[in-house]
Amino acid sequence: MSRFEDSFWVGGGFEELHRYMKQGSESSKDLETVLADRADLENIYANNLHKICKKAKKAFKRALGTTLKAAWQKLIDKFDSEEEVHRLLAASLSQDCCKPLKTFTELQVKQREAAVVTVEKQARIHSEKYKQQLRVKKLTHKQCRELEISYDQLEDMRTGKGKSVSEKDVNKLEKSCRRMEEGLVKTDREYREITIKTEEARLSWEAAMYKGLQTLESLEQERLMHTSEKLVKYSQLLQTVVTPTEQGCEELSRAAGEISADGDVEEVCSSLGTGPNQPEQLLMDCYEEDLQNRMDHGRRRTGLEKKIQEVEDEIQRQHKSKQGVESLSKVYQETPDFCDEKGQEEVQRQLVEADSMLNLLKANHYKLLCAHAEVSNYPQPSSQYQKYITTTRDTKGYNKSVLHIPMDQVAELGQEPLNECSVMDGLGAKAGRTGTKKRPSRPTGGPPTLPPPSYQNTQEDIPVQRTDSFDNVNDTGYADVGVGSLEFEDQGNGQYVCQCQVEFDYTANREDELTILPGDIINVISKQDEHWWEGELNGHVGIFPASYVQEM
Repeated sequence: MSRFEDSFWVGGGFEELHRYMKQGSESSKDLETVLADRADLENIYANNLHKICKKAKKAFKRALGTTLKAAWQKLIDKFDSEEEVHRLLAASLSQDCCKPLKTFTELQVKQREAAVVTVEKQARIHSEKYKQQLRVKKLTHKQCRELEISYDQLEDMRTGKGKSVSEKDVNKLEKSCRRMEEGLVKTDREYREITIKTEEARLSWEAAMYKGLQTLESLEQERLMHTSEKLVKYSQLLQTVVTPTEQGCEELSRAAGEISADGDVEEVCSSLGTGPNQPEQLLMDCYEEDLQNRMDHGRRRTGLEKKIQEVEDEIQRQHKSKQGVESLSKVYQETPDFCDEKGQEEVQRQLVEADSMLNLLKANHYKLLCAHAEVSNYPQPSSQYQKYITTTRDTKGYNKSVLHIPMDQVAELGQEPLNECSVMDGLGAKAGRTGTKKRPSRPTGGPPTLPPPSYQNTQEDIPVQRTDSFDNVNDTGYADVGVGSLEFEDQGNGQYVCQCQVEFDYTANREDELTILPGDIINVISKQDEHWWEGELNGHVGIFPASYVQEM
């Protein structure tokens, strides 16, 4: 079955859905107005019946004969009963249909607009980051081009080409080249950072889109079901009035009863949907990658090697962060009572975002390897990302590389290990040619599996089965941090037991927990048990996982 979250991503689909939802709210308001007008008509009809009844009673007084008076009394009784029926119908329409429908519609509008505002805000942030990335990209290309011109001028001075210059001029140009090179390094770092921030903003927008579309779909289903309920109620009220309208009431009741929220959502997706989410991840296009850009061969190759190593380091950091989320997910799976369904869905969303970020970095890594191989006359490396990368030139003449990975492939590709063979082919051979050594890869072991904390003296105690051992080796071949034997005692009296340094990041899930990042120094107040310690960080006191830190 089609859902909003799979159907309104491309070509202004969210805006089209928003317009449809506004029309639906207007339809609900129109229905409330129609029912209110019907209630007013019933009151007017009842008032006219009352006037007729008064005339009938006046005529009854002038009636003569027993049988004639009995007939008049029957007529008066009929007018009285019919007046009461229509007054009750008017009151019921107002109380049971009009007022609830108005309240429901107003609440729906508030919830809908709140969801739309969140999505639009994230979209603006992503758009600003995207524009900022393009500006930094243009700057880094410009600086690299100017540096190349300065290097060429310096070489001409040293080799005596052109007019004769003094040693002072040569030294001055050398200093200028060094300053430009330092500025280029800073700009390259800024470009890399803004690329990551742009992807983070895209992921935040994407998460807001998923949540917003789910909210809008839920609101639309509720609106349709509520409309169905009020129409059924209206038909039931009509059945209490006159016999000639019974057939129409039954038809309306059947039609109202046949309203299907799922069926209408399916139809909306089919007629107005613009397609499922097709992520477009903007890759880095470094100056060195484009062989049409003017650059010294050796400096191009050295620049590519440096960027390859930097991307690999970033991949290691992102992989480490993902393993922390995976560990948390494993804890939630082993102890379902520790987290509700929404919390588990949020962890799964974080895993998808981590895979998307890894895909972005690995695709950039593959592009850099391809450029390095072409510069070094090595065989082109192979990668699963090759078929998902599209490279074009924008109106300014810069390369624009976009990664298109279908949503059903994001997690699978994100779990693929980095192609170390390609790295060795591209950089290992390079070490023999240029004398540059490749830095050894860092372990990618994530934080150990963490049992939930034991909260004592609270009404939210969660019974869990704890474990005193962890797997020593993870799927990357590196040893995870193990938990050795520790002695636990409560030092108390406000004194610190010791200090420890954070090795793995952890996000607090409760108010009495600490959020910690690698490198943080925590003052340990007490060691509650072998899994959870209490400490102070930046003025905040709370518990944190002992296996995520190293005692100093």
